[in-house]
Amino acid sequence: MSPESRAVLVVEDDADLRTWMVRVLRRAGHAVLEAPDGWQTLHVIERHEPPDAHIGLILLDLMLPFLSGVELIRGLADELHSIPVVALSGSLKKLDLATAAGATDVLAKPFTAAEMLGMVARHWPPQRGEAR
Repeated sequence: MSPESRAVLVVEDDADLRTWMVRVLRRAGHAVLEAPDGWQTLHVIERHEPPDAHIGLILLDLMLPFLSGVELIRGLADELHSIPVVALSGSLKKLDLATAAGATDVLAKPFTAAEMLGMVARHWPPQRGEAR
């Protein structure tokens, strides 16, 4: 699978925000996978083995039910080492924690469609083995 055909995985528990993010990304031509919480994120990743063949970028909310974004970054470091992870939060403290845990980049909420697409463009298409 070519880097350009891999999906952006949107992990966001706010259904309205997730729907908006998915719509903006699809209109920009990206394939998109989505998950509303930490557990569903694990299931999406498991269904798309190996992850780096199917997922090119993860936009990850940090304040999620069940497993936080920081817990996901730490717990999946081996599986996701070649996939850029952009942490999303309205809390600068949480964004700092995500950076320390290994997030590739951060995007503070609230953000515009242009800001989100700019962040995606900065890390798209990811080159395998060069994400972090």
